[in-house]
Amino acid sequence: MLHKRLFAIIIVLTCISTATGSIAYAQPSYDSDTTPLLGAVQLSLLTPPHPAASDKFGWTVAISGDTAVVGAPNEDLAWGTGTLRDAGAVYVYARLGNEWNFQSKIVASGPQEEDYFGIAVGIDGNTIVVGAHGRDVEGSEDVGAAYVYTRQGYTWSLDKILTDSEPREDDNYGVAVAIDNGIIAIGAQGKDISRPVPFPPYLDAGKVFLYFQPEPGKWLLKKELQANDAKMGGSFGASVALEGDYLVVGATELNPYSIKDVDLGPGSAYIFDRNDKWNLDSKIDADADKRGDAFGYSVGVSGTTVVVGAPSADPKGDYGTITNGGKVYVFDRVRGSWGQSSEITLDDSSSFDHFGRAVDIYSNVVLVGAEGRSYFDEFRAGAAYIFTEVNRNEWVKQTAMVSDGPRQDEAFGQAVAIDGNNMLIGASGSTTGLGARTGKAFLFGLTPAILPNTGYPPNQLSFTEADLPNHSYQSVGGMTLTIPTLGIEMPIVSVPKEGGTWNVAWLWKQAGYLEGTAFPTWEGNTGIAGHVYLPNGGPGPFINLHTLKWGDVISITAWDETAEYEVRQVFQTEAEDLSVLSHEERDWVTLVTCKEYNESTGLYGMRTVVRAVRVK
Repeated sequence: MLHKRLFAIIIVLTCISTATGSIAYAQPSYDSDTTPLLGAVQLSLLTPPHPAASDKFGWTVAISGDTAVVGAPNEDLAWGTGTLRDAGAVYVYARLGNEWNFQSKIVASGPQEEDYFGIAVGIDGNTIVVGAHGRDVEGSEDVGAAYVYTRQGYTWSLDKILTDSEPREDDNYGVAVAIDNGIIAIGAQGKDISRPVPFPPYLDAGKVFLYFQPEPGKWLLKKELQANDAKMGGSFGASVALEGDYLVVGATELNPYSIKDVDLGPGSAYIFDRNDKWNLDSKIDADADKRGDAFGYSVGVSGTTVVVGAPSADPKGDYGTITNGGKVYVFDRVRGSWGQSSEITLDDSSSFDHFGRAVDIYSNVVLVGAEGRSYFDEFRAGAAYIFTEVNRNEWVKQTAMVSDGPRQDEAFGQAVAIDGNNMLIGASGSTTGLGARTGKAFLFGLTPAILPNTGYPPNQLSFTEADLPNHSYQSVGGMTLTIPTLGIEMPIVSVPKEGGTWNVAWLWKQAGYLEGTAFPTWEGNTGIAGHVYLPNGGPGPFINLHTLKWGDVISITAWDETAEYEVRQVFQTEAEDLSVLSHEERDWVTLVTCKEYNESTGLYGMRTVVRAVRVK
């Protein structure tokens, strides 16, 4: 089933070269000066099997290899003869080949109302940990618990329920969780820290509990961690990230007992070192911070790089500060000490984007969620962004990703996770086809990207139509592309991603919709490729694409309806110029073909691009 897709920057084709009687695909070579931008293409849309309103599916996400986990902490569970409101559930999806399929639904053992099971999720291989910060224990409300599950075959089974040995009301144990290599970290941001009599405790100072697994089925408390400068309302443990030798803990310092804003802290993060028996390695703060920034709301770690989100920070704009635009800070460990190396903000930051609401990092790729981002006149639809370190301490935005059908308060980017080339993004406010605000999760793939090369050598036989292999592309609902000025009327087929690229070798006299761009006739930017020369050496349907002029009409017909577009731009560009496929707020079509064939390399060096906007 095809889904409409809005553009995220698209991963497109490698170049085609030919040899006698065969087709070879030349892989582009990259170096530090010419490496094209990274692109993201939507691989799958994840939804629960039985969606219901206000489940908040996608509030939290985690991914490890071929397994994706999505939390729905507000799902109501049918239990006994009644319904448990906001008990929560977690959904597991697994990849088989190129498809991501639903594998299992997990609910708490003995669920209760307002457990919020799934408020936090983590996965490492065949082990999942789930937080339920609203769990009541021994008559005390919102003490919290965490649940550990292991997989054998395709079945997930409860391995252990983790709780605080000294439970107290509103501890919120399980509000944040992380797992890596046999270690589990559980955040309890509401934990009170006792002080010697006669001093009152630090309310909501927060703690983090570390567990290790000496043998299968057994998890032991290894250490309880707290801030070295614990304070009332510090919320130490509001976020946790764990990888390799380092544990990072966020403390937002949003003191709930504050009478005045001056009592709010800017937020902090704490780094603990496995090699030092999980003792504090460093406390880190933003170089330029202020009260209420919520620095530490989200954290991530990879190697010796730590990223920290401050979604309530106010970045500077052309006309002053931008309220709650949000920032992300990067810290590196250099010569034994941690220091801020970069500050990441959006060039077009706007108020209440909450950029940094969620962060994750894998190697030198940072993924950032901005669930408050508004576009298409849809307030708080949300977006997610990819940044990479191109030079030391220089982080460059690679692309932006948005929902396949943005709506107000969709909260795309509420949660993000990255593992290898796979990215999982939660949109807890997304609506279903029936209009219920259930939530969704989106899987994107990450890879180097260049514009398509859809040409064969002119006047040279590569193969004939009779020699076409048994290969067909999927129909796009019987759509046709018509360009009257060029005498073109041809079917549109869907070209899927195959092994990190799109194989358009068999298009012949068809137009190829590049899956991952906006679905034809939907808002966004639809990428369509066509041959400039055919494999038989003759002219392709897009041979005269460059002759189109401003105002020429292009149309797409489907389901007895025709969408008309008028040409606004005709130009040539280089293969690395991905800006031609950048996202649009209206319905655009971008046609791409090849230009300037190089006989010595067997490749086309330039691209012809025609961009048209819908007018009818």
